[in-house]
Amino acid sequence: DDDVTSPKLNIAWHPFDNQLYYFNYATGFRPGNINNPQLTNVRVFTANGFPQDAIDRAASYVSYESDEVESYELGAKLTLADGRLQIAAALYHMKWNDMIQLSFDTQIPGVIQDFNANIGAAHSEGLELELNWQPIDRLNLRLAGDLNEAETDEDNPGQGGPTSGLPKGSK
Repeated sequence: DDDVTSPKLNIAWHPFDNQLYYFNYATGFRPGNINNPQLTNVRVFTANGFPQDAIDRAASYVSYESDEVESYELGAKLTLADGRLQIAAALYHMKWNDMIQLSFDTQIPGVIQDFNANIGAAHSEGLELELNWQPIDRLNLRLAGDLNEAETDEDNPGQGGPTSGLPKGSK
């Protein structure tokens, strides 16, 4: 039942030949799926008379939903000093919902305790900057970097013990 439409919008403005300013909006998703190991657990547990709570616990992880991302980017690309200096800069913000993450549950008996699960939301935002400079012919200098923050937006205690979840603010 996933929606395969992922809209994208780009607006670009060239006030002069050596200047570009832009805004991008995009969405994306990864489809949900089946956790085959947990499906195997359900079959093995049922066939071997495991307690119903073990069967139910493994069955609760048989499938997971799609996750989705929305991103916004505002940037500029400039060429200066008779073409000897190029500057590219961008600010961005991404919002990730229903993240798919490898999780585990130590209360599931047996060997196969890990599975994919939707574990909440996160965001990433930051600034990217790139400078390319040719001070003299045949010498190119490049400096690039970014500052960003990426962290979870809500508590997700996990189902399998003290290290299986991600608290709000996890990097």
